[in-house]
Amino acid sequence: MRLKQRAQIAVAVAVAATPILPVASTATASAAKVTDANDVPSDATPYCSTVELSAEQLKAGVTSDVKCFATMAESLAAIGVTDVAVSDGLNEDLRDGGGAQTNSIVTGLVGIHYQSYGSIGTSLAIGGDDCNGGGINFANGDPWNDTIRSTRHEGCSKIKYWVDVNQGGAYQVTTGGVAAPRDMNATLADNVSSIAYYGPAN
Repeated sequence: MRLKQRAQIAVAVAVAATPILPVASTATASAAKVTDANDVPSDATPYCSTVELSAEQLKAGVTSDVKCFATMAESLAAIGVTDVAVSDGLNEDLRDGGGAQTNSIVTGLVGIHYQSYGSIGTSLAIGGDDCNGGGINFANGDPWNDTIRSTRHEGCSKIKYWVDVNQGGAYQVTTGGVAAPRDMNATLADNVSSIAYYGPAN
């Protein structure tokens, strides 16, 4: 056997013996990030968020994926809203609907919904900028289905709520800027299953 052939065989054996190490995938890294979020709002995770679905997605029956967090900052960051000055005062204002920031629109939000009257308590921030009929849909059994009692308008001046998923059944419309909370009426309170956002933009 020639020397060159022996060298080639030695290299081949060395390569075959080298262990192949696993490479971390993007999917695995992404999956690890969502472990901080919960699907169900609680005292520990009262700040929830989701992104606005398009009008086409709503018509197709797509349902919203809501996640809940311990802080407003985490909740807003999860839907891409990062230009808010994060402080305890602003967190409380966005959650509880009062204080110096009440009339300030948060860029990247179309609205915030609450499980209590007067825009206080556990909140659901909706990320987006579409005021042309996009919105959210809650499936049966979703922790946010049939729980909303009030709303704070953000980017959109008109919001429509339905008692059934896919914009069905009785409805209510709230309008205006962000100056005051809007409560659901007797028919819609604790009975909202779908919402759509309309303009003009605030």
